This record gives sequence, C-alpha cells and structure tokens, in this order.
Amino acid sequence: KYIVLFISLISIMIIVGALFYYKNEESSIKIKEHNNLRAVAELKINQLTQWLNERIGDAKILSSSPFFAKNIGIWFDNQDNQTLKNDIKNRFLQYKNIYSYRDVFLCSKNGEILIASNTDKHLDSITIQKIKVSFDSNRIVFTDFYYCNMHNDIHFDIITPVYNEKNESFAVIIIRIAPEEYIFPLIQSWPTPSKTAETIIIRKDKDGVLFLNELRHKKNTALKYKLSLKELNAPGVQAVKGYEGIYEGIDYRGIKVLSEIRNVSNTNWYMIAKVDKSEIYAELNYRS
Repeated sequence: KYIVLFISLISIMIIVGALFYYKNEESSIKIKEHNNLRAVAELKINQLTQWLNERIGDAKILSSSPFFAKNIGIWFDNQDNQTLKNDIKNRFLQYKNIYSYRDVFLCSKNGEILIASNTDKHLDSITIQKIKVSFDSNRIVFTDFYYCNMHNDIHFDIITPVYNEKNESFAVIIIRIAPEEYIFPLIQSWPTPSKTAETIIIRKDKDGVLFLNELRHKKNTALKYKLSLKELNAPGVQAVKGYEGIYEGIDYRGIKVLSEIRNVSNTNWYMIAKVDKSEIYAELNYRS
C-alpha cells in the first residue's frame, strides 16, 4: 500500500510539475513572440510611412521649383515650343532615372498627357479621378496601389499641382511608381530567419479583404487575392473590422497563426505581421 501510494504521489508531482513547466514556457514564448511581432510591424509601418513621405517630398520639389514651374507655364501657353518641351522632358527623365520611377508625366486638368518621360498617351480612369481631386483640393494626392488594365501592371501614382505666378494650378505632374521595384520587397522581407513568418498589407475592398502585396505562401496574388468578410477568424478580416494588436487566428492558408495587426496612418491600409503557431511552439513541443 505504502509503495503504491508513494509511487502515485511522485507520479502526480511529476505530472503537475510538467504541466506547470509547459504552461510557464508557453506563456514565456508567447510574450516573447508578441514583442517580436509588434517590433516587426512597427518597423515595417515606419519604413512604409517614410517611403511614402519621401515620394511626396520628391513630388513637392519637382512641382514647387519656381524656375521649373515657370518654364512649364511658358510652354503651357505656347505648346509649339519644341525646345522647351524637350527640356521639360529631359528633367522628367532625370527624375525617372535617379529615383527609379516608372514614369513622370505632365497632364492637363482633364487627364490629357502633355509631356511624358516615355511614350504613353493615355491614363487610367483611376488616375484621372485623382487628378480632379488634386485640382479641387489644391493639394498633393496619391492613388492607392491599383491594377492598370492598359499596362497589365500594378501602379502607384503621386499627383501634385503645378502653379502659375498667380498661385493658380493649371496642370499636374504625376510620378508613377513601380511597387515591385522597392516597396513590395520591403514589406515582404523579414528581419530574422523564419520558415513561415511574413508581413502583408491589406485593405477593405467592397465585401472582402484585398491583399495588396505578393504573399509568401501563394504566388501571383498582389491585388488579386481576396478573403470574404465572413471569415471572422482571419487576421485580415479582424483588421478591417477595426481590431488592432495581437491576434490569434487562421490565415489565408487555413493555418493557425499568431499575428500583430496595425493600421497604417493616413492610409486605408492595414499591416499584419504573422507567424505560424507550429513554428513558435516547435521547440516547446520538443521539450515537452
């Protein structure tokens, strides 16, 4: 009796100790991963915000240069001046090449391309609508990431008014950015080795969640892949519903993940940094 009782008591102590150890380690790992995800999300948001501010700054410098704006105004009133047109085009080409932009345009109020660093003749309706917004508000505006059916490519345009000597806007300069050149790789990169971790940006699109960048675990998804708002366990759906912070849910692959959800200020974007729970707890499970 005493031997059986002793063995039972020792067994219970071992089991309770193991469970306590497991729960303590699980909590410790979860807190550590929470902090890592939060740090990555903040880093990516800061990088994204800095990138956007720098591009807006480039547009301001280009459009607010008194000498350059004056030359545009002179040519605008006399569009037969081919020499001045070439000078403006060369300035656009310099900007395009130095900053690796896809294109730089000078456009009229109705969206007609007047001078371009390439041979484009027409703009997408999305950009034309933003030109009207820029004129009406008299400020710099930018499109969202959008898929252009004319070029079969993803664009991001920054639109800035050009002013005459009376401080009246009479045209706009458009800087067209190729997201796949810099911003998408920046978002997709992860600062530490990981088999499953990734950062994504999303936005609400009608009745679903639209993924803006290429995903790590699915190909050809940028601005093409959507999730239904009915998938309430998905971090992306929680993001567009207003949730911010740490969230445990199921991602677009149907895999359980731990994620950090953040809104990107001054945009309609949401940043999600996430990692598979199986990767987080792999070492703990081995110890257990």
